[in-house]
Amino acid sequence: MKQSNRTYAINEGNSFQSCDLNPGAIESVAGIGTDIVDIERVQRGLTDQTGLEAQLFTDGERRFCKSTARPTGQMAALFAAKEAFLKAIGVGLRHGTHFREIEIMVNAHGQSYFRLHGGINELTMAQNIHTAQLSLAFDGEVAVAFVILGS
Repeated sequence: MKQSNRTYAINEGNSFQSCDLNPGAIESVAGIGTDIVDIERVQRGLTDQTGLEAQLFTDGERRFCKSTARPTGQMAALFAAKEAFLKAIGVGLRHGTHFREIEIMVNAHGQSYFRLHGGINELTMAQNIHTAQLSLAFDGEVAVAFVILGS
């Protein structure tokens, strides 16, 4: 019997259950997504649109980004990761899903992984997705993310 790589936790301040997609070995590819983002465009969007930062990022993501040397580059990379995840799962922002339902966490080794909430969590369970590989980078004017989802 195959053991599930999903781990569950209650998200601070919310009543719904969340799911970590572990960055483990992928037996069968369920989806691939990539995204590239102009860091300056993200900066303009966050400056011009009041409340956009809170719509796109969880409190934990915002704290993490602001603690780094290049917060806007970090936010752009996280935004690219969320876009790449949506491409990999093949649904976009439909079915009442939101960007904050896709949370990017960093483990003790500095490896990024997804914590899913709400409708996105339900969609991944319905598609039998158990693992995810996430690669993030930003340099100069762009941030890029690459996602492989596995079942």
